[in-house]
Amino acid sequence: MSATVEIGVMRVTQILLKLLKWLCNFVLFFLALAGVGLALSTLFPDIVNDLPSGADPKTFIWLTLAGIVLVGLLVWLLRKFIIYLRAIVDSVDEGDPFVLENAHRLRRMGWISIIAYPIGLLLVVIEWGMDKMDNPKVEFDFEAVIDVTGLLTILLLFILA
Repeated sequence: MSATVEIGVMRVTQILLKLLKWLCNFVLFFLALAGVGLALSTLFPDIVNDLPSGADPKTFIWLTLAGIVLVGLLVWLLRKFIIYLRAIVDSVDEGDPFVLENAHRLRRMGWISIIAYPIGLLLVVIEWGMDKMDNPKVEFDFEAVIDVTGLLTILLLFILA
């Protein structure tokens, strides 16, 4: 690959990572607004309309609030992951990716992935709880939750570190 192409790919990667970081900031801001609004709605659970007949409005609000908090945590972790990835890309751009700090960054990215994995599982459980309110006959399918690709990514990050 020519040096011009490599420089172009590096710049595009840096711009995309910067945009992703800003997108995470944007999503975190709106999740915070939604969380505050939803937390305030716990004071007035009657404002929640169109719930299934057997659903408790307070349970629905608390499950939704828990989902917002967990999604916010996942987005925050993604933002940290992007920051570490961008630092690695910047070190490649500077000409020396084989520095000790990049190994530390990869290890931190692995820990972020380990933390994010069970949070994703909790989100699936919350989604199942919401479905259960709508249809009490819904069963939880744990086998559909396991993601082998995510586990392999976590292992790969630690091996590379």
